[in-house]
Amino acid sequence: MKSPFSYKLYNCAHCQCQFPFEKVRYTNDGKRLVCLDCYSRLVKSDEFLKREQQKKGKIDAPGPGILPDIKLICVDCRYKFSWKKGSRMGIACPYCGGSHLMNDDTTADKLIQEVSDVNELRLGRMKYKKYL
Repeated sequence: MKSPFSYKLYNCAHCQCQFPFEKVRYTNDGKRLVCLDCYSRLVKSDEFLKREQQKKGKIDAPGPGILPDIKLICVDCRYKFSWKKGSRMGIACPYCGGSHLMNDDTTADKLIQEVSDVNELRLGRMKYKKYL
């Protein structure tokens, strides 16, 4: 038995030809329907552009108008999440709804440095206690 979508033809947003449901796909942005041929060409060109940007090192930096995410931790429930700077949404924990938040600026390098500083302080205290 044929699917109910098989009798209808859809227009490709790229080449303007008509195709059955089985031969159309949504673009990567999810907004347009394109045929399989156009889809494969678009995907290949997107992959090519991404590789070129990675070679030039441009993919790591946010573009103009793109604001970085702010990493936050809820003090009440310890839930970690990110919030887009300039978002219209109010800043609140999505898990518990709490508004007691703090920045999550912890990185592996900072954590290692903190642990080594604590160990140095302990060793310094131990040497001091020997002389008492």
